[in-house]
Amino acid sequence: MARYLSRADLSHIAGKYIDQYYTRFGISKDDPEPIDPERLASSVLGLNVKMLPLCSDGSILGLTVFQKCGFTVTLGDGTKLVEVFMPKDVVIDSALASDSCTGCRNFTIAHEAAHHILADLFPNDYGKAVKCRGHIAYRERNGQPSWEEWQANTLAAELLMGTVVDILKVQFAVEDFEAVAGLPESVFATEEEGRSHLNDES
Repeated sequence: MARYLSRADLSHIAGKYIDQYYTRFGISKDDPEPIDPERLASSVLGLNVKMLPLCSDGSILGLTVFQKCGFTVTLGDGTKLVEVFMPKDVVIDSALASDSCTGCRNFTIAHEAAHHILADLFPNDYGKAVKCRGHIAYRERNGQPSWEEWQANTLAAELLMGTVVDILKVQFAVEDFEAVAGLPESVFATEEEGRSHLNDES
């Protein structure tokens, strides 16, 4: 069963991995850059990102592997492909390889990386799921939403969007946020302010 983690908790976890990413690639916080999720997954987390067909109907966009397992894909023409995946494999459906799918591909990689981050940080909470399933498939549309998937989605968004806010803070003066970005200054609250706000709501 997934551990209870609030959005503020997941934001804090994302910040630590963003720091590791910046250190790994020599990026200064004074000159922030967007996170490349594939580089984060491979160079910071030690994951093996692969692009392979996972299904014929787009129902599975990615999966993350925790132990050696077989995976069978039936293509639209009936052809069956059998793949053997190893621990730390992150597999993204090859339908997302085109440039028009960059955003979806990036989020799916970040989502799968988030599963690994949470399993590494909280092995006692995620251990049973990992041992029973071997892999977790992302976006099985016929399945029910789960707390575990919400956490992976939220952590993925924090990994990708956390640096976007940092870039805006560096590039624009605070008084220009509303005029330039079309957003109120309150959107760019500090981490402590954000945590206080979330605590007030919970």
